[in-house]
Amino acid sequence: MKVLKGIQEAIELRLQRQSVAVLETARKVAKCVTYLHVHGCTVQQVVIRPDYAVIDIDQPSEWLKGSIAVRRVRGDQRELQMVTKVLDCQVQWIVREAHPLLRREG
Repeated sequence: MKVLKGIQEAIELRLQRQSVAVLETARKVAKCVTYLHVHGCTVQQVVIRPDYAVIDIDQPSEWLKGSIAVRRVRGDQRELQMVTKVLDCQVQWIVREAHPLLRREG
């Protein structure tokens, strides 16, 4: 029983530390969402994990630049998933563009 009690205490301590980390990340996200909102971005989704956050937004204006993380083709369009860091949070969005080589003849 002593061993089980020690394991339970270790798990509770780890969960408590994890909760504190999630709370700190949530504070960062709140600042980042406010910043994005002030700059005209529409936030679609937020994922918060300890020490890590991902914010999905609609396509921003030219002020926000990102790198291509994923390329994929959907029908006659090419989708580019763009990614950047804003206030220590990962921000990502999808850019859709028609591609002449993917156009369907009909």
